[in-house]
Parts: sequence; C-alpha cells; structure tokens
Amino acid sequence: MDELVRIRTLGEQMLAAAAVDDWSQVLSLDDERHALLAALPPAAFARRESAARPVLEGALEVTEILLRRARDAQAAQVGELAAMQRGQRGAAAYLDTES
Repeated sequence: MDELVRIRTLGEQMLAAAAVDDWSQVLSLDDERHALLAALPPAAFARRESAARPVLEGALEVTEILLRRARDAQAAQVGELAAMQRGQRGAAAYLDTES
C-alpha cells in the first residue's frame, strides 16, 4: 500500500525538519500525513495483524517524539526571551542612571 510507505516517509521527514527547528515544515508535512491517515480504511485500524499496524504505531511514536521536541524548543525559547527581557531591563536601568 503506497499510502503506508508515504506515511512512514512523512514521519521521517517531520523528524528531520524538527531536528533543524523547521516547525513550519513539520506542520506542512503533518497536514499531509494526517490526510493520509484519515483516508485509511477502518480495517487498517481494526485488525491486529494488519500490515498498517506497524506504520500506525510508528506514526504515533513520531507524534510523541515531535511533541517532546516541540515542548523542549518552546521551553528554550521562553528561557531566551526571559534572558533578553532581563538584559533589556538592565540596559534601560543603566541608561536611566546616565541621563
């Protein structure tokens, strides 16, 4: 099933995009992956021996990895923003004392 190969490939591409912080690319690829997953027949989800099962489990694993990476990236950005704000307040205070 070509859709299953494409779903797996999209997951790999999403992880590669996240590794370089290209979150807009992750979202774009996720839209395509989501459409393919939604189009799978119900039998792909129902049978334990389905050929789709490993791909579906892999898609779930990719999603979990991406969620962790996104949370980590967000936390890092919040830290950077806080540091910039402290620096800005310090610079403003210095300028006020020199005026």
